[in-house]
Amino acid sequence: MTDDPPTLLVCMNRTSSAYASVAGNKLVCVNVLSAQQEPLSRLFGGKVPIAERFAAAVWSTLETGAPVLSDCAVAFDCQIANVTTVGTHDVLFCRVVALQRSGLTENLIYLGRAYHSVRACSS
Repeated sequence: MTDDPPTLLVCMNRTSSAYASVAGNKLVCVNVLSAQQEPLSRLFGGKVPIAERFAAAVWSTLETGAPVLSDCAVAFDCQIANVTTVGTHDVLFCRVVALQRSGLTENLIYLGRAYHSVRACSS
């Protein structure tokens, strides 16, 4: 991530079920999940139809209109500024246009083929 301009780097497999929507709209919201949202992450990572995935949570929008998970730890609402293809993935350079934060500090990461809870540092 860069500070000026605020930019996130997102890697997305071109065979992902979400790829066509993200690439076609040039928008993405990166929703950072809380530790309690592991079941939702598993749902989105599986072969469940997209409509069922989105029905499992409450969604809203910010600046771009991309889906924002209402109770996530933090959401970065972005416009895709540049795309580079590397192997099976596209590397998306995403300009952050809006931010939503909650007070949640126990966040979810997926590392080494397993979920882990990590505590965010307070600032």
